[in-house]
Amino acid sequence: MKLSSNKALGKLSILLLLLTFFVVAGIPVRAQQDPHPIVGSWRLNETASLDQMDADVKRHLDTSPQLKAQVLAAYIGRVITFGEDGSYVQQMANGNGFNGVWRIDNNVLIIMRNNVEVCRQRITKLNDGRLDMAMSPASGDTRPLLPQLRFNKN
Repeated sequence: MKLSSNKALGKLSILLLLLTFFVVAGIPVRAQQDPHPIVGSWRLNETASLDQMDADVKRHLDTSPQLKAQVLAAYIGRVITFGEDGSYVQQMANGNGFNGVWRIDNNVLIIMRNNVEVCRQRITKLNDGRLDMAMSPASGDTRPLLPQLRFNKN
């Protein structure tokens, strides 16, 4: 009777040792699977973003109230959501939206739609519930209306 008890204890010890190994070995794997800090929903901080607008652009918009209203409507109330699965949704206050996929390469956020790159922004800050992105200049003499966008995590 003692012999089978020792065998059972030996098997139990091996089983516990293997279980401990797999639990400990799995910890780094789980840590690597944590979602990227950008995952979640972010609301545009209009005040901080609009403050980044060049003075000459502000002056130009002030001379055209209708254009200024259109520009503000395109930004105010904007919410972007980054899914853990790589999905991207941009929702505007007027109900219009945009869906795509996202990825980050060397601190550059790339938004794609139908396998075509539609947006590229350099992430300048991503912590403490804040996401700042510098808009990439377009080709030629054009420049972004808002050179820096600031979002706060919802």
